[in-house]
Amino acid sequence: MLKKFSVGVDFHTFDGIYQGSRSYLLGIYSQAIMLAPQIRFVFFLANPKELIDKYPVFAASNVDLVYMKPMSGIFRLFFQLPFLRLKHGCDILHVQYRASPLSFGLTACTIHDVLVETHREFFPGAFRAIASLSFRLSARVSNLLFTVSEYSKSEICKIYGVAPSRVLVTHNGVGSYKAISKDDVLSVLSKYELIPKKYWLIVGRLEPRKNHLNLIRAWFSANSSYDLVVVGQRDFSFASIFEEVVKLGCESRVKFFDSVSDFELPAFYSGAFAFVYPSFAEGFGMPILEAMAYGVPVISSNTTSMPEVGGDAAFYVDPNSVEDIANTMKSLEGGVLNGASAVEKGYDRLLKFNWGDSARVLVDGYEDLMGRGHDFSK
Repeated sequence: MLKKFSVGVDFHTFDGIYQGSRSYLLGIYSQAIMLAPQIRFVFFLANPKELIDKYPVFAASNVDLVYMKPMSGIFRLFFQLPFLRLKHGCDILHVQYRASPLSFGLTACTIHDVLVETHREFFPGAFRAIASLSFRLSARVSNLLFTVSEYSKSEICKIYGVAPSRVLVTHNGVGSYKAISKDDVLSVLSKYELIPKKYWLIVGRLEPRKNHLNLIRAWFSANSSYDLVVVGQRDFSFASIFEEVVKLGCESRVKFFDSVSDFELPAFYSGAFAFVYPSFAEGFGMPILEAMAYGVPVISSNTTSMPEVGGDAAFYVDPNSVEDIANTMKSLEGGVLNGASAVEKGYDRLLKFNWGDSARVLVDGYEDLMGRGHDFSK
């Protein structure tokens, strides 16, 4: 039997913008904390009080929350995290995407995707070069690797020459999403002046890879009677989508929201007529599952990990084809495609993805690592 041990977790993404890796950390560790009371979890972040206030599970007796001042990524990886893991006696340090060779002990790393390698055109040159180098280094120096889909696993193994046995898949899940009452949905939508079931929805950071431009053009081409609601943090270097809306003269019908809270987002999903996600590439595609969890038909791209996530419960389009996206939207709005059937299939699809199962993979990975020490070949 293994002795009790501790895992230090870089939780700094909780302090930043709403994104997939943030949702991943909240979802999987909410379950891991309860699943493994024998493990002491030490979370490093800038806002411990906010974390406990919003997610009380992180106040559990086997959890320590440690303040970590926001700093640059390099400083955090090479100085803050190694120092904090030594100070707090963490047997394993778990980071996201990037691992430091100066971690002074066992290191686990979750590489959510390697789109910076496979879809280089969507990333700035300097970022692409640094990310490629740091991901490759992480794959080499980490004692344990996780990722979020079979698609991402296959790409990590192929590009970085990693043995498949070295990479564990911890799917994103929807188990931490709570049901929302009809009254709460109406209250939130009223606040944002939205009419239930009278808008299309997309959720995701406003960046070229998410394909908002083609979606806006497709929505306009489809002559939909429903508005288009876009929820996501704005990347102000990506101004072309706002320019396109002005060019098409539909400013009043394409509505952007960049500060929707974790507790309001379920109302946006629940109130949508349908969710449209024509992203060019994803390492997973969590919003697909989120929409299904709240009973909304999904239109998704037919590329990368998205068919793995959506299965037979989504309608698929070519993200490069405005016409294909528009025709699918028209078919769903006109009843040619059976949205109600898709919703029922979506509920079934959710059974494959839950945080509890992923947390079990995570904890088993930790325990296996502690059992064999530094040698990954055992």
